[in-house]
Amino acid sequence: MHRAMPGWAAALGVDLTLQGIDLPIGVPVAAYATVVDRIQKDPTILGMVVTTHKAALWSACESSFARVTALAAMLREVGGVSRASGVLTADAPDVRSVGRAAQRLLTDERWTTGARHALILGAGGAGLSLAYNLSDRLPEIAAERVVLTDVDPARVTTVRAIVAGWERAGAVTVELATPGVNDRLVSQAPPGSLMVNASGAGKDRPGSPLAPAVRLPRRSIYWDFNYRGELPLLAHARSQAALDDLLVVDGRDYLVCGWMEALCFVVGRQPTDELLVRFDLAAQAARV
Repeated sequence: MHRAMPGWAAALGVDLTLQGIDLPIGVPVAAYATVVDRIQKDPTILGMVVTTHKAALWSACESSFARVTALAAMLREVGGVSRASGVLTADAPDVRSVGRAAQRLLTDERWTTGARHALILGAGGAGLSLAYNLSDRLPEIAAERVVLTDVDPARVTTVRAIVAGWERAGAVTVELATPGVNDRLVSQAPPGSLMVNASGAGKDRPGSPLAPAVRLPRRSIYWDFNYRGELPLLAHARSQAALDDLLVVDGRDYLVCGWMEALCFVVGRQPTDELLVRFDLAAQAARV
């Protein structure tokens, strides 16, 4: 991201410098509050792009924001923070970015002619944002059935409450991923399903949300939100792709869409398809 930022800043027409902040999984609530407080007090900071811990940041700092967009309030996550005119505003640009990436991916005939079932392994901010796009926000790529899983019982309870307010709540199921649940759901999914690793496993922490012996459904689309790390499930899907006619996609396009949407929110710029092309070219030039 540090390599890509000069090109992205040029595309936006804004002088931007990126400073990374790494908060490990499971940090105390005070760590999030310290970051948000710093943004509020430092006039040289335009805002923040949140690449992970989106739901945790909302839980820790909801009351710290002067304004909250409707998407952030509905999904209870923070993917972008702006301090325009000194007013701290929280947004959920992930909804738009994952929706933009999904629209590009789900023109594939495996999806358009299939059962249109989606299994999303991981109900954090990214997984929940995709579920919302596939149920309510983007009817042109809507799923007949969406299943979200998560290993955290508290998160499952929270997500069930969020989904209950959606227009097509009946099409979405949220399950606790106790041992064997993900494997069973993948094994039972019909051909042509969308399989998504939004769990962070293989990136934020080692391993995979599936057992090594589990095979993905024939003619399915496997989308790994991860773009760095060991990525064992992505490698497994690629090894199966030719035999079972899978479409296997990593998280790079989603990454570029995500940064464009979040940076546009931070600097007050309208995201466009033309701007996305410029972001993609800049990322390629930076070897991202």
